[in-house]
Amino acid sequence: MNHNQLEKRFGVTAVEMGFITGAQLHEAMAIQLDENLRGLEHRLIGQILLKKGYISSIQIIAVLDEMGFPRRFYLCEIDKGAGLQATGKAQT
Repeated sequence: MNHNQLEKRFGVTAVEMGFITGAQLHEAMAIQLDENLRGLEHRLIGQILLKKGYISSIQIIAVLDEMGFPRRFYLCEIDKGAGLQATGKAQT
C-alpha cells in the first residue's frame, strides 16, 4: 500500500474508475452528512452508494484494491444478502 493510494478517498477513487458519477458521490455525501447530523448510525459512502444501487459489491472490491487495501481486511465483511457490511463497499 503506497502513501498516495491511502490519501485518496473511496468516493473519489470510485469516480475516477468510472463506477459512479460526481453527482452520485455528492448525493451520497449529503445523505451521510444528514444522517450524521441527525445522530443516526454512521454509514460509509460505499454503503450508501450500494444501498442506492449506484455501485456493486464487485466494484467496491475493485475500488478498495485500487486504494491498496489488503483483501483480508474487507472480504470477511461481505454479506451475501446485502453486499458489504461496515466497509463502505457497493453493489449494482
